[in-house]
Amino acid sequence: MNRSSLPRYLVFLAVLLLGACFQKFETVRAVETERGIAFEAPEIEVGLQKGQVYELLDFTVVKRDCERDCTMWFIVRESGHAKGGQLEEGRLYYGLAPAGMAVRTPAKTLGPGSYSLSATVQQRDASGRFLKSLLLDGALSIRSDESATPQTSRDAPGVKR
Repeated sequence: MNRSSLPRYLVFLAVLLLGACFQKFETVRAVETERGIAFEAPEIEVGLQKGQVYELLDFTVVKRDCERDCTMWFIVRESGHAKGGQLEEGRLYYGLAPAGMAVRTPAKTLGPGSYSLSATVQQRDASGRFLKSLLLDGALSIRSDESATPQTSRDAPGVKR
């Protein structure tokens, strides 16, 4: 290996190592439900049925082609919370943060436009052993005659208004 190929080799090695730590899989989908907009990751639902544990580290909804105030919702796992962000299903409802998540940007009403979704999730086996980090991404479009209102905890099932 000569000196000029060393930087290229190091970049390749770094990309390879990063790929071993993170797995980007099928895009997270946005779906309309009775409870409002939900974000689904079918692979997580399948993994939960197999006894695996998924911890949400962060989730962000950002408006595309936006000049200011573009973050529509941003939540992160609270530090020191033992089961913070643990997902109980393969769905996350817009505006309703799982237990142990800190809201950095409260959910805003989504008007017409395009939005990007991103999340980081840790996958563990039933004993709690770390398996891998998952990077999720997706997109959501709201037509000009629609809007989506965020959920709040009082909108959650089983809570009377």
